[in-house]
Amino acid sequence: MAVARWFGRGDPERERAELTRLDRTAAELERADGAELEGARIGQTAAWQTRFAVLLAGLDEAERVRAEAELRSLVAGRPGPGTFVTAEGNGVGVGRDGNNHAEHGSVAATMIHGGARIEHPSQPDPSQG
Repeated sequence: MAVARWFGRGDPERERAELTRLDRTAAELERADGAELEGARIGQTAAWQTRFAVLLAGLDEAERVRAEAELRSLVAGRPGPGTFVTAEGNGVGVGRDGNNHAEHGSVAATMIHGGARIEHPSQPDPSQG
């Protein structure tokens, strides 16, 4: 999903098309076995490397720098540049480019690893002010 979002560059229709492409890639690799699997892997690797290179080459310098940083973060499995947290009315939203917003005790996130819980904070001791 993160790769499709990266390729989509904020365009939901383009992102859906990339998800379909990724699903086809996964299906092809799942169907292949033995020597056929190695050939399928090599072919898909080359195809996706080309797709990444073409997208990057089509961006202006500022967009390319940002896209490269996002891609490095994606590959490393950590949030990329532009990640932010918004909180309103006891809600927490974690996302990119304004895509996630939570309020009134809810949570919104692009991806959560390990779960999330909302609890009322403990009351401070009266001596703490």
